[in-house]
Amino acid sequence: MLSKTQRLSIKEFDLVVKTGRETYSPFFSIKYIPSSDFKLSSAAPKKIFKTAVSRNRTRRRIYAAVREILSLKNIRPSHVVLIVR
Repeated sequence: MLSKTQRLSIKEFDLVVKTGRETYSPFFSIKYIPSSDFKLSSAAPKKIFKTAVSRNRTRRRIYAAVREILSLKNIRPSHVVLIVR
C-alpha cells in the first residue's frame, strides 16, 4: 500500500473523476489533474472483478508498481485515479 499521504481522499477522488483529463489504454483508464503534490488512487470495478479478493489483489499490485515508480523521483505532481478495465 501507499502511505496515507500519497493516496487520494474521497473528496479529491470525486474531484478528479468529475473534472480530470482522461487517457485510455486497453488495460486501464487514467484520470488526472495537475496539483502541487503526487497522490494516486486505484479503482477495480465489480463489473470486471467479481470477488473482493480479486479487486484487492489488483489494487495491491497497482500500488506496488507505483511505489517502485515513486522511488525514481521522476514523477510530475498531480492527482491520479487509475481505473482497471
